[in-house]
Amino acid sequence: MKEFSHFYSKYGQALLYEESSDDYNLKAKELLELGLEKFRLKARHFEGEAQTSYNYARIKKGDTSNGVFLSPSVIISDLKATGLWVQVEGLIDKLETSKLEDATSIKQSFAPMTGEYNNGRSRHTPKSTLEEAVCCAITTLSIYKPSISFRGSDGKYTNYCIIPDLSVKDGQAFISLFKRMLNSDTSKSLFIGKVSKDKKKQGDRYIPRRPEIFYGNFPNPPRSSYLATIGIIASISEWAKEAKLTIWANEVLESLKNTTLYLVTYGDAKSFSYNHYVIDLAKEGQLRKIVDSLFRTELLEKSRWNYSSKEDMIEYKKFDLFASRFLQLFNQPAFKDFLAFRAEYPNELKILFTTYFTKMEKISIEIVKSAKELGRWLNYVAYLTAKAEHKNTKSEEFKKMKAKVLVEIESSAFSAKTGDALIAQVVTRAGRLSKMDAPPEAEIYIEQTCSGELPLDNAKNLLMAFSRLRNKYEKPVQVEEVKTETNKVDTSEYNEQ
Repeated sequence: MKEFSHFYSKYGQALLYEESSDDYNLKAKELLELGLEKFRLKARHFEGEAQTSYNYARIKKGDTSNGVFLSPSVIISDLKATGLWVQVEGLIDKLETSKLEDATSIKQSFAPMTGEYNNGRSRHTPKSTLEEAVCCAITTLSIYKPSISFRGSDGKYTNYCIIPDLSVKDGQAFISLFKRMLNSDTSKSLFIGKVSKDKKKQGDRYIPRRPEIFYGNFPNPPRSSYLATIGIIASISEWAKEAKLTIWANEVLESLKNTTLYLVTYGDAKSFSYNHYVIDLAKEGQLRKIVDSLFRTELLEKSRWNYSSKEDMIEYKKFDLFASRFLQLFNQPAFKDFLAFRAEYPNELKILFTTYFTKMEKISIEIVKSAKELGRWLNYVAYLTAKAEHKNTKSEEFKKMKAKVLVEIESSAFSAKTGDALIAQVVTRAGRLSKMDAPPEAEIYIEQTCSGELPLDNAKNLLMAFSRLRNKYEKPVQVEEVKTETNKVDTSEYNEQ
């Protein structure tokens, strides 16, 4: 077997050879037919229901009002899906009458990045072998690749897939693991969708909504599609731990180090890679809670759940995009872009920041731990200051007051021109607000910053990142929680944090 050079056809080749078969043509036809069998997702009984389950269906045309949607793993636009169906049927027929090495046109419908070209006289479609065309079509149709569906500002959905540029052998291992994930019990919830009443119509008319699989066709996908590219490796690690297949999963994750991956949609493909320290976080079982915590991050004075505010929704989409970019690149420019969003993070992100500062910025763990203590104290100062004004820590007034204090502290830090000015401005301001001294554990960070041994930019970034970590007394309100819930918390002892 000669491997294809292009990542997209090579993934189809790995799918084709993943299961041994004596008859290459027969296996290729089976995979193409399987793609058509799973071309659409169709809602089951949904009239009068709050939710419905979905099954794959061999249906050429969609009917969204009755719960017939293009599968998120089919990499084509809904408008051109019928054309893809016709092309695949043509390839199935060609496998009956032609040789695998015969030349054939590579159509964009089944090879999404392909386009016509002009030779100066007329437009032409690129050609290759029937074998490569079939492998491209297998990749386009197969459910056995990480897939997500983004909803654009126009309300339309666009399907994407993530394809690693692995050798056929490593690709087979990746596919084999991914198949096990899709066939596990943890994937069953992906095929559940909500049902809503159409309030614009008279009478009881029920409309099935897209199932959870559109967030990602892998167990426990992130609630934001923008985090899906990083969510897939978090999902692999989390699933493997539950399935007791950690060694196998870690071998697959290891193969993704120094590997280019592609986010592919119809007409476009963007390359990216995972930093090896981020893959190590996945292997250690830390990445799942990091991704979840990024989704639970609260931008100051903005709400992820305020669907009536287009501005809030746009800001959270931008934050998710830059958070994902930071986790992929894991470098200083990406981190600064991430920090540019003023926010308060769940405490679980401390492992992410500790890893970044020690591994990428090469700051000693002693200084990082010391900075973490000062940051924790600053967040607590903002908490106490806001609580002194507004006793109800669930109220919007409390949140706005705490956000105001955090912004003031950050502004003081950002405006500092020297290390000793940074410490003087921030610690003095916080001390006046709380009438408390900085914790003794912060001494190393303070000394290194004042002496200039710790570069000013590093000192600022450490302080901003760790001061944004929410203290233990503030648990974010979950979507399912009742808003009137009041939990009394004893905040008298700082050291209990």
